[in-house]
Amino acid sequence: MKKFSSNKDEIVDKTQDESRVVYKNKYLTVVEFNNWSFIDEWDSVVVLPFFIDSNEFLLRSEYISPFKYRDSADFHLTCISGSVEPGESIEACAARELVEEAGIKLKDNVVFEVFDTLYKAKNTSSQFHFVFLPLYDYQYDDVVATTDGTKYEEVSKTIKLRVSSINSLSPADTSTRILIEYLKKYLNM
Repeated sequence: MKKFSSNKDEIVDKTQDESRVVYKNKYLTVVEFNNWSFIDEWDSVVVLPFFIDSNEFLLRSEYISPFKYRDSADFHLTCISGSVEPGESIEACAARELVEEAGIKLKDNVVFEVFDTLYKAKNTSSQFHFVFLPLYDYQYDDVVATTDGTKYEEVSKTIKLRVSSINSLSPADTSTRILIEYLKKYLNM
């Protein structure tokens, strides 16, 4: 099992060693490390807000180029999500994404549950931080969604769904499926 063990001597501060960078653009970096080439991108927060008072939750009908490349579908069912910016906490990222993608501005009394953190895949060093967010009506305000300014986010939309529809959904990605399953467990379904 030595092959799968962590070696503390191999842990590096990835922000300090540009000599490992093979390719870099605004969104991702390809790094070579220990004879591996992999993607080093920002971590992501994935959020599933559940409205306790109305028994509803939010998902996105989202235009995602890599998914369209593979299956030709224009829109895919996903959770609210976004990249954690340098210096930003998981909670701050989740709150920002809720405003940008859903027009939900959280009040100070909201407690986040980051219930899991998983690597995205073996070809990347980035992680998903999963946030399940049960909310009462008094814990947020509806505001105009600000979007992140990309044309893809502007054509995508956030949709409110009743819990009764949960078993008929076809999530587009693993992170959305994980959060939907977590909601079902929360509701004892």
